[in-house]
Amino acid sequence: MINTFKPSVLLSSASLVFTALLPVASWAAVDNQVPSCYNIQGLDQKPPKIDKELFLLIDQTTPLDDELKRSVLSNVGQVAVPGSKFVVGKFSSFGQGRYFEILAAGAIEPGLTQDKRDSIGKKPLAEFDSCLTKQADYARKLVAGSIRKAFEGISPSLNRSDIMDSFKRLSDRIRTSEAKDKLVFLVSDMIENSSVTSFYAKNTVREIDPKKEFQLSTDHEVLPNTGAARIYVLGAGLIQAPNQSKSQNSEVYREPQKMIALRKFWEMYFSAGGATLEEFGAPALVRPLGWTTPLLLGERK
Repeated sequence: MINTFKPSVLLSSASLVFTALLPVASWAAVDNQVPSCYNIQGLDQKPPKIDKELFLLIDQTTPLDDELKRSVLSNVGQVAVPGSKFVVGKFSSFGQGRYFEILAAGAIEPGLTQDKRDSIGKKPLAEFDSCLTKQADYARKLVAGSIRKAFEGISPSLNRSDIMDSFKRLSDRIRTSEAKDKLVFLVSDMIENSSVTSFYAKNTVREIDPKKEFQLSTDHEVLPNTGAARIYVLGAGLIQAPNQSKSQNSEVYREPQKMIALRKFWEMYFSAGGATLEEFGAPALVRPLGWTTPLLLGERK
């Protein structure tokens, strides 16, 4: 269900209401969990169309260390800004009870242009500005809390990873988004290990044939349909050495040719759905996340 709280109800104690929403947000059917600030009495302004949307998907089979976890939070913080929407999801394998799930979604509304501000009364304008500040803070906490919840579910016992099927499910939401700038942040080792295929061999990444794997994804009908979107990957090829726990922070060596083949497959896979793989962090990002379009007049950094 869409959150039906109205700013006119929450403005007298906005900080308390936004804070009170946080514990229950993750239990809602996820569409937009962030209350709008554009229904303030006397404001007489329609909510603006938001043309930027972030889709974050976290693979709970990928053993992220603390530095990579901080990188995820930092990069998301750079793009989850006023004038943008967000969707946060997680997955590992349906067969292990860790199916694809959306944890949070919402919009962080932009401010008003100066000419519109000049046409509004002092009191509703002050209430609106106060609501936007609290809304942005609430949304950032919601996003960060959802990411940490996904991190807490990361487990070395999850030996199956339905990356393609999970991404295909998310792709339906990406395709139907009205945003012009769609940014997908996929936090995963990108090593498929499912009923479709497995990129493993003898506890390490095998050198795959991108064309053969792409044909398998076609045959099993797990190709996505995102439409135009930009893909950033963090964690590619990141696997633990056999019999090593995460706390020992040990990784299996991955030969360059294996990683090249892995990237080529995912480039083909995403391209088939209309998207472009812009960054393949193996495991860290070289270029940070960013929007291609500038903030609109009235949006706040």
